[in-house]
Amino acid sequence: MLFRLTPPPLAGHDDSGTPLHVQVEGCEKSAKDVQASSRFAAFAAVAFGAKGIVHTGIGQPDCTDISVARSIYANAITQWTARQLLTKKATQVFSSMPFDLAGAHKANNSRGHIVQNMDDRLLVSVFESSSRSSKWHSRREGVQTISKAPPPMLLVVDGREEGDVRTTHLELDSQVYSATPMVGDRQAGFEECRQADLGSTVRVHLAPGEGVLLMLNMYATEEQWNTIDQMQKLQREATLLYGPAAEPQHPKKRAHHGAAYERHRRRRVPQ
Repeated sequence: MLFRLTPPPLAGHDDSGTPLHVQVEGCEKSAKDVQASSRFAAFAAVAFGAKGIVHTGIGQPDCTDISVARSIYANAITQWTARQLLTKKATQVFSSMPFDLAGAHKANNSRGHIVQNMDDRLLVSVFESSSRSSKWHSRREGVQTISKAPPPMLLVVDGREEGDVRTTHLELDSQVYSATPMVGDRQAGFEECRQADLGSTVRVHLAPGEGVLLMLNMYATEEQWNTIDQMQKLQREATLLYGPAAEPQHPKKRAHHGAAYERHRRRRVPQ
């Protein structure tokens, strides 16, 4: 079965500019768990920028179950494609697998890396946009467009060959404000996830081979959005709204983000 992902500019191509297409073997006889093997092969292909996946053996005896194929594609990859969440370029890959992956980094607290630490047997791909504008959120001034690249997205893939669902942990750069899992199917009438987990520690529940896409929201710490005048203005507004004892939101708590977090924000801001 062919699953075609719309190729964004510069992403999903090899050095010659040819779109990357991957075949997933759904009847891998040497796999400890063919369902886990099928999930990992598909999600890892997306992590490395594949623009098309041919998945063989779906529904055949001792091959990829139809329900597993549905969880991979209908419930995840094709939704991300339809919502244009995979239009960013895979710029970095981090691995804690027990074998080496060409081009992959180790998450060892390296300065400038979005992923600082993570549990064993994980594959994490960082997707970044070539756009130079994004949304900036001020609790008092609302959402504005700023001249800064949008925050990255992370695809987290569990690399275990077998086992049960586990809770995995990732420590991200301290500039990460929150992470929102990209789950739910609006076209089918199911709500997408509107809950952002605050902080730079990410916890996700994954079965062997399973992947999840996370939208990150980042602190806006640049000087032009964190001036003394802005801090004083926030203090005056907080005093008017809540009295002298009110604590203004620290400038570093202003985040730029996508539309999903804006919906989450409206639920938390006092009216």
